[in-house]
Amino acid sequence: MPFIERTLIVGDYTIEIHSDHDAESPDTWENDDSFLAYDCPRVSAGRDGYARGGADHVKDYHVFTLGVNDGPYTILSLGAELVTPDDDDDDDDDDDDDDDTGPGYVYVSREVWPGVDDAREAAAYLVDTWNDYLSGNVYGYVIKDAEGNRIESCHGFIGDPDTSGVVGDAYAVVRAEVAHRAKADTEARDAGHDPATPSDGADTEGPAARE
Repeated sequence: MPFIERTLIVGDYTIEIHSDHDAESPDTWENDDSFLAYDCPRVSAGRDGYARGGADHVKDYHVFTLGVNDGPYTILSLGAELVTPDDDDDDDDDDDDDDDTGPGYVYVSREVWPGVDDAREAAAYLVDTWNDYLSGNVYGYVIKDAEGNRIESCHGFIGDPDTSGVVGDAYAVVRAEVAHRAKADTEARDAGHDPATPSDGADTEGPAARE
């Protein structure tokens, strides 16, 4: 059973923030603009022909070496960018690495991120995302009504709950549910029926939660 990291009470609704131990790997997103290519017991990702051939793809991608600490916990780190053929005549740069022997690589599209600084930022973001995934820093939410019935759930939010969107999305679902119920009550009144008893505490503008 998923571990409940946090419980938020919003009017008649309860939001449970769960750890997600069955999250899908970032590689399942099949994003060809930026991806990691590596193969080890806990990290298997990338595209055919990319895990050991970084220098073969430098025309289309910024290719950064990928460090992997595959001890008790797998931790990835972003390394240097491989030198492109056009860089061969340039002076040596400490940030360049023309040794295509890294254990894996991070590929970032030159078309999407032409500049190396933007490309490195995109690569670092991807590596951070993978580290969150590998460390189990992935969450989801379950929303229940006053009777304990599950009305909505969603999982696979990678990263800290306060910044990954899991809490914000859950609040948005509750706001939509409150608005839907208010509309139904209004329609019931207009039709001459008794509406459901409204919630005393629900706030459609995103109330402060009680943890």
